[in-house]
Amino acid sequence: MVKKSRNDIKISYERQILLGCHEVLYETYGNYVCDFKQTDRPDAAIEVVESGKKIGIEITTVQNEQVLEYLNDKKYGKDIERETLKNINKIDSNSAPLKSISYTITTKDIFDACEKKRDKYEIYKKVKKFDEVVILLTGNDFCGGTFMNESLAFFIKEKFNFDKVFVVNLLALQQVCLFYDKSKKYINHWVNRDIKVKKIKRHSSVLLSSMGKEINLFEMALKEPLIPPRK
Repeated sequence: MVKKSRNDIKISYERQILLGCHEVLYETYGNYVCDFKQTDRPDAAIEVVESGKKIGIEITTVQNEQVLEYLNDKKYGKDIERETLKNINKIDSNSAPLKSISYTITTKDIFDACEKKRDKYEIYKKVKKFDEVVILLTGNDFCGGTFMNESLAFFIKEKFNFDKVFVVNLLALQQVCLFYDKSKKYINHWVNRDIKVKKIKRHSSVLLSSMGKEINLFEMALKEPLIPPRK
């Protein structure tokens, strides 16, 4: 068996994200084909069938790096995980999650994650000759309503340069939306106003469940994890 390189894994993951966004990309652009040769700088690309427009796609995340490092660390707590999986049939709503961590997100976090990519826009647009360059922004926790509106306010106020930003909720891929569109004439009172950053406490977890049982994942997530975050 050929072992996949880290770059192969990255490309495979990004292809899955792109596939999960098919419906919203189709709604936005119509029929399109993927350019599978495009794998870096930017991460992906599509070509619109009717117009021939080439769309460069940068994929990034809003998830807290500390949270990702803890949840994705395969070596840390491996013995506990192995022992727990031996008894997977005993897992129920009273059981603890394997890993769990609380963290705080703000209305500015979505903008900050995209802002890190700002300098790449002109390079992709002019040097790589894309008609549009967009961002697929992934994360495990996106809030609705007022929180998202206040997040959008930063893009408008700071005149974010990418053509579009699509928000991708990795916990529910049906919750993919066109979040920001530079071509739209947003009528928004945030433009010339100072924006207060709203903070919300969120919770990420790696949970254990077994087939054939009804398990309250929310209750499980609130319990102390079997593998606590590193101190």
